[in-house]
Amino acid sequence: MAYLKTEKGLSAKTVNKHRTHLHTLFDYMISEEEIYGIYKNPVDSIKPYPVGEFNHEIYSPYEAKELLIALRESGRCDLEVAVNLAFWCGCTGRGLRFRMA
Repeated sequence: MAYLKTEKGLSAKTVNKHRTHLHTLFDYMISEEEIYGIYKNPVDSIKPYPVGEFNHEIYSPYEAKELLIALRESGRCDLEVAVNLAFWCGCTGRGLRFRMA
């Protein structure tokens, strides 16, 4: 888990999701002990990383409209479609990143 956090640069939340998946995998292996020979979940000894509060900002309807207008005027139909889809799916945070160049 430390490798994922430090070397790979994954967030604490993402590393914790990996931990959860591994824990589930080993729980299954324990339920099939006669096949896998595992009787204790090794992930139990790994504590999850503390996750800080996620601070996000949401586009106002005016900002969203202005962004879509700017994309249409730029001629980047691909970005206009992607951003529009992101808005419709609820991905409306200002963390949305793209290049208009």
